[in-house]
Amino acid sequence: MTFFSAFTDNSLILDRVFQGGEVEIFEFRSEAGRPLRKFESMEELQAGFKIESWDEPRSTTILLNIYHKEASGELRHRAIETVNGTFDSIEGWGLIQLYLMPWRNGKPLQPCTLQCNTIERARNNSEGGSERLGDYRAWNWDVVRKYKGRLESFLRRQKVRALFGQPILPAADRLMSQIRSEHGEGGKASPATS
Repeated sequence: MTFFSAFTDNSLILDRVFQGGEVEIFEFRSEAGRPLRKFESMEELQAGFKIESWDEPRSTTILLNIYHKEASGELRHRAIETVNGTFDSIEGWGLIQLYLMPWRNGKPLQPCTLQCNTIERARNNSEGGSERLGDYRAWNWDVVRKYKGRLESFLRRQKVRALFGQPILPAADRLMSQIRSEHGEGGKASPATS
């Protein structure tokens, strides 16, 4: 699912993810030479991404892996060697990815993403030789599907309108209106739709 969110929309989404303590939240990938971070609270996440206020533009993208504790699947840590150093990540067939894109003055508003594998995709990839993630059958796919569905439902309930079927949350809508009034329709800073 893709959607548009900005500023306080992102804190609303993350508050929902942290509610109930039913998930573990990891950064998608560490910075070079630093261990992968797991966030136990909203405060830890804000400190980790250096967010002082949700009302201000930020330059960093918040890329997260969400693991539902009842999904029961295996998580595997992976070190990724690049020319820029070694990055740590966590992988698993039933992880849910949440990508909250930044907005920078003068730049298009990029859509955010909530996504995860399906059992069918995991089965096809596993049968195709992708064994590094373990046995896809160990995951409780009903838990993964239902939790992602609850997050999608939450996002749809927050929307004020849609753009090409993609929900636009309140702060993103205000930002888009501000951009249109400053730059006009189709102006340099109009929202990206691809």
